[in-house]
Amino acid sequence: MRFVAYVILTCVLILGCLSDEVADEKDFNKKAIQKESSTTLMEPDKSTEVFESCMDIEDRSERDKCRRDIVRALDDPSLCENVELRFWRESCYITFGARRDDIGYCDKIKTADFKGICEAGVKKDPSICANLSESMWIDQCYGFVAKKMDDPGICEGIKHQIEKDECYSAIAVERNDISVCKGEGHECKLLYGLAKKDWSFCSELQPTQEADWCYWFMAINISDQSICKNIYGATMKSKCIGALAQISGDISNCELITDPRSSKDECMAAFAGRGDDPGACTEFEEKRTIMNCLREMVERLDDPAVCAAYPEIQFKSNCYTTLAKRLGDVEICAKARWGEDAETCAIEVKGDASACKTIVNNTESCLLHIGRATKDPSPCEMMEEGILKSVCFSDVAEAISDPDLCLRAKNTNDKIHCIVEVAEDLEDPKVCEKYPSSLCYLQVAKINGDATLCEKTIGLHKEICDRYTLT
Repeated sequence: MRFVAYVILTCVLILGCLSDEVADEKDFNKKAIQKESSTTLMEPDKSTEVFESCMDIEDRSERDKCRRDIVRALDDPSLCENVELRFWRESCYITFGARRDDIGYCDKIKTADFKGICEAGVKKDPSICANLSESMWIDQCYGFVAKKMDDPGICEGIKHQIEKDECYSAIAVERNDISVCKGEGHECKLLYGLAKKDWSFCSELQPTQEADWCYWFMAINISDQSICKNIYGATMKSKCIGALAQISGDISNCELITDPRSSKDECMAAFAGRGDDPGACTEFEEKRTIMNCLREMVERLDDPAVCAAYPEIQFKSNCYTTLAKRLGDVEICAKARWGEDAETCAIEVKGDASACKTIVNNTESCLLHIGRATKDPSPCEMMEEGILKSVCFSDVAEAISDPDLCLRAKNTNDKIHCIVEVAEDLEDPKVCEKYPSSLCYLQVAKINGDATLCEKTIGLHKEICDRYTLT
């Protein structure tokens, strides 16, 4: 099954999605927004008040998508100009071009492919889509026109299956007719089911495992535990009930799990881990369940008394050392009783890199920890060449925002990740030049909105980058 991957990927690359322009905008809470604005359309100079609900969104693109959605709901095209990022501003004009069948809105769009999509929608002419430059926008164009014309036949022009399924499902939802869904896959039906909160089609899927995944996915996404009872497999049914118990915060739902026993314990343990009584964790049968429960509790409480409840000395010792290093408390190190744990812990907490050499089996990890904790590259210098040394230089460089130190990392992935993090932190595209990568330019462009940086990105990065540019 591709259910999880499918729903995550669907609409990631769409104009928020472009299908929203026709099929989904009615689901936006228009009444709430109109009430907030006293049912009167705001003038552009009052845009701050209109968009107030979006201001707490940290991501620039998501913040502007929120603005675009509000403009849609208010049905006031004059507010499109208050959407900062070009991607969402032009998406806003596409909305009103389609709504008003007015080509004038398309003329406000600078991006050629977006303008083509707008014109195809206004003119109801899918042949325009074939002339767009990017395959992704060609697909979105066909989908957009298909939904506007309520013609599933146009969906056939879409090359990528995910977008094709989304096209069919949107029309199926509008028609309230799941038979519009085509093909051998189940993704179109799944999207239809999510939109309609209807999982009846799951029973038609074969083999049984496919049907079980369908019920599980629908139950989780709709947050309806009653759907779990339709699952045939005992383990999956139990995990479904357990997941919904956590979502609802109702421990009594764990009692509905009958098979296997471990699933019920895992459900109960998740609630026990949120408490402050280590004894509640030790009542379960399986060691793994006990340790998961205690780990959640100690991470939340930072209490060494929780470590004492671990069933085996090795895990108990690891709990003490992890907590001691997190709190910087050398006294907790003394409670460790496994191998060199206590000695290593004390050295790492004290930050004595020279003493790491006395630890036979953990010298490298000791130096790595001290380098990270002190934000000092000198312990990295003392390490043997290898993966951990590369990680050490990378982690310290990120901590002190030193792009030159990033280059000391020998592993390519460590080096790229380090340069990207430092470039983001400094908001400086020149850092990317130290070790150029498409990802680096993308991340800086997302911060400063510089369209020229997107020219240095490729593939998916370029498509995402366009969402963050100002001009």
